[in-house]
Amino acid sequence: MPHTANRCPRSEAASSSPPELQWARRPRPRSSSAPAGHLESFPPDSALDEVPARATWLLAPPPSRWPGATFPRSPGLLHGSCPEPHLRWLMEVTLPNSAWGHTPGTEVGPDGSSVYTVADSATYTSRQILDAETRLLAVAGRRDGMVVGERSISLALLAATANGVELNTGQVNLVRSMASSGDRLQLALAPAGAGKTTAMSVLAAAWREAGGEVLGMAPSATAAAALGEQLGGHADTLHILTHGLAKRRLPAWAEQIGPRTLVVIDEAGMADTLTLEVAVSFVVGRGGSVRLVGDDHQLAAVEAGGVLKDLAAEYGAVRLTEVVRFSDPAEAAASLALREGRPDALGFYLDQGRVHVGDAGSTLDQAFIAWAVDRASGLDSLMLAPTRELVAKLNRRARDYRLGGAARTAEVPLSDGNRASVGDTVVTRRNDRRLQYSRTGWVRNGDRWTVTAVGRDQSLVVANSRGSRITLPADYVRDDVELGYATTIHGAQGATVDTMHAVLTGSESRQQLYTIMTRGRLANHAYVQVVGDGAPDSLPRWETARPPTPTEVLESVLARDESALPATGLRRAEADPATQLTPAVDRYVDALGFAAEKVIGSEQAAQIEADADQVVPELTDAPAWPVLKSQLMLLAASGADPITVLSTAVQEGELAEARDPAAVLSWRLARVDRNGPLPWLSGIPKRLAEHPQWGPYLTSRSQLVRDLAAEVRDASAATEHRWQDALSADLTPELVAQVSVWRAAMGVPEDDPSPTGSTQPPGAAARWQHVLDDHLELSSPSLRHWMAVVRQLAPKLRGDPQAPVLAARLSSLSHQGEDVPALLEHALGRRPLPDEHAAAALLYRLERRSRNRPIDEVWETVEPTERIRQRQERMRPPDLGPSHGLGIGI
Repeated sequence: MPHTANRCPRSEAASSSPPELQWARRPRPRSSSAPAGHLESFPPDSALDEVPARATWLLAPPPSRWPGATFPRSPGLLHGSCPEPHLRWLMEVTLPNSAWGHTPGTEVGPDGSSVYTVADSATYTSRQILDAETRLLAVAGRRDGMVVGERSISLALLAATANGVELNTGQVNLVRSMASSGDRLQLALAPAGAGKTTAMSVLAAAWREAGGEVLGMAPSATAAAALGEQLGGHADTLHILTHGLAKRRLPAWAEQIGPRTLVVIDEAGMADTLTLEVAVSFVVGRGGSVRLVGDDHQLAAVEAGGVLKDLAAEYGAVRLTEVVRFSDPAEAAASLALREGRPDALGFYLDQGRVHVGDAGSTLDQAFIAWAVDRASGLDSLMLAPTRELVAKLNRRARDYRLGGAARTAEVPLSDGNRASVGDTVVTRRNDRRLQYSRTGWVRNGDRWTVTAVGRDQSLVVANSRGSRITLPADYVRDDVELGYATTIHGAQGATVDTMHAVLTGSESRQQLYTIMTRGRLANHAYVQVVGDGAPDSLPRWETARPPTPTEVLESVLARDESALPATGLRRAEADPATQLTPAVDRYVDALGFAAEKVIGSEQAAQIEADADQVVPELTDAPAWPVLKSQLMLLAASGADPITVLSTAVQEGELAEARDPAAVLSWRLARVDRNGPLPWLSGIPKRLAEHPQWGPYLTSRSQLVRDLAAEVRDASAATEHRWQDALSADLTPELVAQVSVWRAAMGVPEDDPSPTGSTQPPGAAARWQHVLDDHLELSSPSLRHWMAVVRQLAPKLRGDPQAPVLAARLSSLSHQGEDVPALLEHALGRRPLPDEHAAAALLYRLERRSRNRPIDEVWETVEPTERIRQRQERMRPPDLGPSHGLGIGI
């Protein structure tokens, strides 16, 4: 995520500058042990001694009262308090405002920038970050590493099978690809629960079979310990290597790295770019090969990260797509959708009763009670919360529940404010290699223990799940030990339990929600806070008048993408016409209404508002009034009487039952002919087009939308579309181009399989969306048939954006020979579909069908009932003749 820049290094002026002119810094590695060329692109010591901790960060412009400091919009370099030699290492990544064309004076803020420039939104990076990303990409392009032969790979796979380790097709492909590629740097991406550690153990066996050596590294000590067990060899943290390079004292295992060495770096997505580049350059510089393993959709590095996205985009990645952790295949499919931030994933969790609602207090109660029930049933269960304060509360309740009314024995205070006694579960929060319990085992951050004894000096004797015991000193217990019944989201990364119960406040990110809902093998539950606690001193908020539904809260969480973005990748995304089209459309629509209001004058604009309230009382207080107001201003600028048009629209139907009368009237007014840059956008009225100031500006904005749309349209033919694959229909290039432009203009995420995205509110955009949906449905007779079936299944499926995807799935199952009517009858007979994301919920129910089940050879005469005949006729595909009996034509 972007980071606010803080300080210009080695600048006398910076020492007295306000905080907004300072940037956070971290030491850069210095070592002659690094391979030649490793530091050649770093800034010289006289220019930059330390570098920002993120790949990209925001730079806050100074108020005008700070003399001598200016922040130009382009080329994006900081000037003023920092000497020129330092400035060349600061570079703007986001698209400069000049790319959006000339801005009239009325559209300019006090600082001279466009009103569409969000304050503090310019994203910057450093030359050092760009150089590190460039070096990693260069190493990934090398193919001169060790190659493992087919014989060694086959022996390793056979040995795994003989030892009872069954690999799926994806895991086998990963082993073969990463062993035989010869790549110096190769990436494997795997979602949570895909079995990557199992595949890595077989890869290590194949590499050793060919005479090589295998080492492991990871960002955290806990992950390194788990990796070492899987690889059957030594594994350590990335920090140990980079620290050794900086101090010129390499650890013994690093000294042994050579041309036949494979280094596996697990949880690579949580490693910052600079550290990762130092480690990779060192290994490759000594002739070794590196395999990065991680998930670019889980929690990312705290510092500069995101380079995995660039590696995957430039050179591809070996991917594991089959999730093996969950007992329910439907939950496995839902976890993959959740990973991509797709709202349709919520269909599964809503349908299965995994989403619970309450206030700040009741959600804690619900999560704790459910956890206690699972623990009483013998399940390994875990509670999660987003803050340490909530975690401490849950831990306190869990301990009180465990103790019941029993007399308290000797106990000691812990770092989270709780207390522990014999029998409690605790977790250590600091690595300490001095606290060793075996030859290779030592106390790590995140280790879970059970207290077996309490010392008189307030030390604790603890045991882990393998029975290893150690005494934790009193000072370590006081500062670095917490109760372990509940943990934070970051603390749960890498954990696997039977069931998980998490409290959500609604402020979490997509990556946090994905981590939360993939910890439990059997079930994962979310307890969502949607209302206040009712305390008399609580501040009044609009949410208390109309609390959001849990679905709305979770949808907002999924939309909050906090994944790390590499500077190189962000530059590429900013230059993509599909990325630029959304803000271009928004700015055109806003500028059109604003210009109309300015041209007709404030007096006439005020009169229109007053008259509108006369036509419909309190209309200007409705939520959609700004949209309706813009339409009325455009009508006035076009020479029409906006109030007459509004009155006519009011007479078209009743408004008393409308929750938002302005939205209804806006939809009715939107029926006028439109000749704008896109089919659903208004054109420029003649009066505005001829205006000396606004005419050229609006024309340039309109042309920008047309140009970007044309680029998106031209690129659509050469692009593979996820939504098109989901439909499984043969679409014309023109229809694909039209849908591509719509998705880019409306900001539909690339991973969203619904062709036209979420249903638009009534208006011109909604009408064009219906046109596209109709053309998509008509593109395939089979799709048209199954869409008709979907509409008949349940009223709530009509208008669902996932309905075309459901219809395509039913069509595919039909072509595979499945008994679709029976599948639907079984799926719909369980319970009613949820009110929201109903089509997605039905899709996940179909995931549970038993595949390739044997057919018993039992013959009997069956006389079809009238109900069965009607069902057959209704669901018979259009390309078959009349039905001839049971099982024919279905």
